[in-house]
Amino acid sequence: MLREDCRRRAARELAENGYDPLRGFKATGPRTRVATPDPDCPVADVPQAMTADPAYASARSNPLEWQRLRCRYDFEYWCARCVIIKDKSSDREIPFVLNLPQRELTEILEADRRARRPIRIIMLKARQWGGSTLVQMYMAWIQLCIHRNWNSLICAHVKDAAATIRGMYTKLLQNYPADLWDEEEKPCFRPYERTINVREIAGRGCRVTIGSAENHDAVRGADYAMAHLSETAFWPRTAKTAPADLIRAVCGSIALLPDTLVVLESTANGVGSYFHSEWVRSREGKSDKRAFFVPWFKQKLNRLDPPDPA
Repeated sequence: MLREDCRRRAARELAENGYDPLRGFKATGPRTRVATPDPDCPVADVPQAMTADPAYASARSNPLEWQRLRCRYDFEYWCARCVIIKDKSSDREIPFVLNLPQRELTEILEADRRARRPIRIIMLKARQWGGSTLVQMYMAWIQLCIHRNWNSLICAHVKDAAATIRGMYTKLLQNYPADLWDEEEKPCFRPYERTINVREIAGRGCRVTIGSAENHDAVRGADYAMAHLSETAFWPRTAKTAPADLIRAVCGSIALLPDTLVVLESTANGVGSYFHSEWVRSREGKSDKRAFFVPWFKQKLNRLDPPDPA
């Protein structure tokens, strides 16, 4: 057991050591090493798609233009540069630097996005490693940096859980760097048509709706391009409603287009539910969703240093 632990630690350290999202070192996707005008990162590995952008040549002589262009192409760079989160260990507010399982999920999300495939994921996860944070920030990146009028849904087993997830988005907008915000209006959520559950991002035309599995009517019939369906294994079944009905209604309303996204995620909760059945189908390659599993031992807070094996 100790020898296997040493093997796993060595593999993890190889992946983690040297990771630098600002310089793009060990970041996901095909990259090219270039000299940059950014004084904080004079050399960086940037996404190859960025170098093909017509604005790339002029951005190489303008640090601010360079940073804005890179934010549109490099999700991990954008997270570290623009997103502030609360550190679980210290309660300090820190830049959002992806941990190893978050990078593994990002690799899957970005592979589908680069290939122009609709993004469809089912995620079975341990608790407290940042899966919901990663999914929400990825959706925010698409809405803030790539698409306008690109609406999203956050639906959880209870409404308070969905509101907590959207709270991450609120914190992001409140702390967004002013020099990297392209819109005339300040980054914030504003009410949308006097609705309680819907907010619109100022200057982007993107709406973010929250709902719960307890109230199906609140999330039906809207124009969504992305959906984050959280803790779906815990969605209640009643005599009149079933989780499968709501999930199919939401997923069926999202077109099979590039940059559309559906993520079903949950911790485990028994067998025979819609989530369990869909997870098994995805593992067997019978579903439209990619299966992604995060075990508890990949969470840094769950690690202890055992004695070296004899």
